[in-house]
Amino acid sequence: MKSVTKFLIAVSAGLFICTISPVVSNAQAEKDEVALYQTMYGMEKRALIEEAMSLNEANKSAFWTVYEEFEKERRTIGEERINLIKNYAENFKAADDAKLDEIAKGALANESKFTKLESTYYEKMKKATNAATSFRWLQVERYLNTSIRMAIQDELPFLPERKN
Repeated sequence: MKSVTKFLIAVSAGLFICTISPVVSNAQAEKDEVALYQTMYGMEKRALIEEAMSLNEANKSAFWTVYEEFEKERRTIGEERINLIKNYAENFKAADDAKLDEIAKGALANESKFTKLESTYYEKMKKATNAATSFRWLQVERYLNTSIRMAIQDELPFLPERKN
């Protein structure tokens, strides 16, 4: 089970990178394209969550009800993250200090939103199921998020050195 789960997570991260790469490289990507990618990722992610959670019948219905609420909010924050990545990709070579500051503050605010969302839904999930189910969901969610972030970071160029 553990190796299957890790394999599925790796495949999901790869699929996400394949779908986001055109968004990052194409400055004119339309909002509905972003929504399509988010929808595709969400469907892949649900299968991964289902595999990793191994829910019993007593918790299954309550878990998926809370999870769907979480995923809806996560997609909105994820879309903001994609837009921040696009903003960086379009501007990193020529951005002045003000633009870089704007991008950095946006990234930090986005990260705070994700953390707050996870915290809120950890409590909702715990109330709807139990602490063990909620904890496992949080572990899987963070594992997926970290894997995807690392893969995206590998694709993003570093800010070039500048002469001050």
